[in-house]
Formats: sequence, C-alpha cells, structure tokens
Amino acid sequence: MGITGIIHLGFTGRQHRAFQFRTGTGGTRQTRPTACLISAALGNTVGGMTCYYMGRLGKISWIEKYFKVKKEKVDKMVNFLQGKGALMAFFAFLPAIGEVISIALGFMRSNIWLTVASMFAGKLIRYILLLYALESAWNVVAG
Repeated sequence: MGITGIIHLGFTGRQHRAFQFRTGTGGTRQTRPTACLISAALGNTVGGMTCYYMGRLGKISWIEKYFKVKKEKVDKMVNFLQGKGALMAFFAFLPAIGEVISIALGFMRSNIWLTVASMFAGKLIRYILLLYALESAWNVVAG
C-alpha cells in the first residue's frame, strides 16, 4: 500500500490503519512518515468536504439516509456555529460531531477555502498527535 492507499484510508475514515506501516509498505520501499501524515490528512479532508457538499446541497433526506444524521442535530449545530464561521471546521476531526460540523458548515455556505484550510489543519494535527502517541507506545512496548 502506497500513498494513494493512505489517501483512500483517510477518505473512508479508516485513519488508524494508515499508521500500521511504521517500517514501510511491507516490501523494500519505505514510506516516509511526513508523506503518510499529509496523505492521511488530505484523504480525510476530502471525506469531510464530502459532508460539507452534502450540507451545501441542502437535501436533508440524503443526509439522513447516507450519513444517518437527523435534521434536528444539523439544526442544533447550525445554531451553535452561527457567528463562529468556517474556522470551526478545524474541529471536524472530532468523533461523533465532526460530520455534523461539516454538514452544518455546508448548510451555512461557509467560505470554502477557509473551511478546507481549517479542516486540513485540524486533521493534520490530529494525525501528528496520533502518530506521536503510537510511536511512544511502540517504544514502551519494544523497550
């Protein structure tokens, strides 16, 4: 699995598997940690922007069907995000509410470039912290 595989894992929300190849791709080719981090964050940002565009389309029936998010939850998040703007996309990495934040920002038609930039930054920082925690745990276990 190479960089495109990491992007795919990030897009589908399977971010933790992106760090299973600590020593490379299983063969003689090495995957650099920086490339893994950026690829995973990029893929996960693309996935988050999918939620954003579903919200931007405004079809609640699709959101309820495909994302299993109720209209009341989206309305509550829209009310919370009023006045806070696109920079709140930074918190789209949070489990359980990340999708709702992205969908609500789409409903609000927030600035797309600020949304992408802040979402990417939040997801990248999350992956950096996750990699650091896994690396530390590996060092403890491996001795």
